[in-house]
Amino acid sequence: MIITRKHAVLAVSILVASNLSYAATLEESTRICNSDVLYHDHAIGRNAWEVYCGHMSMRTYKYYKYADDSGSIRLKAYYNAYYYVDDPNKKFMAPVSSRTAQFNCSVPTNVESVVCSSLILNFPGPIIDPGPDPEKDF
Repeated sequence: MIITRKHAVLAVSILVASNLSYAATLEESTRICNSDVLYHDHAIGRNAWEVYCGHMSMRTYKYYKYADDSGSIRLKAYYNAYYYVDDPNKKFMAPVSSRTAQFNCSVPTNVESVVCSSLILNFPGPIIDPGPDPEKDF
């Protein structure tokens, strides 16, 4: 079979349409975020877990944590909240620290995520889990 441009466009269109079926609606995303509210340091910890386990790139980790290239930390960090595709009311609770003694890197195959923002950073106070150090951890 010769694959023409028409076949390639059709294949990509089907792939995109099937991928969109997994996306949560705005209402579902809001509900998922409201059911998995994290403090700033826990959001950073979850992101560190995702980087450590290979679920998030270091670039995304930095974007979720920092407001700009100068290193200013976001007052509300971004993080992923997970839900089961077949039942968006059921959530997968990802760890909030990469330093947990018994953490597990596996995520079920029928789980997707939405991006949420944490509660505002409280000053002063240390961030409990500053996240991965690319020079030491990788």
